[in-house]
Amino acid sequence: MIPYKIPDGFGWIWYQFIKIWRTCSRDWAGNPVITAGTLLEHQQLFKVTFSPIEADLIFLMKEWALEIIRDLEKKD
Repeated sequence: MIPYKIPDGFGWIWYQFIKIWRTCSRDWAGNPVITAGTLLEHQQLFKVTFSPIEADLIFLMKEWALEIIRDLEKKD
């Protein structure tokens, strides 16, 4: 269950982002590695298509998520 509301019209792309986040490779520090290749593999595997705008949004969502994680870690 998600403890926050996904803005209307963004549910599908959010779900795709979460699937990518959970399955992508990680760097030496444990950060997710989401590249253009990652998106292409996801599209091929799950038979979905991202527009250039949706691909950009996924990359922005990754940066947003990492920023939120850093902020939460600072509070601890």
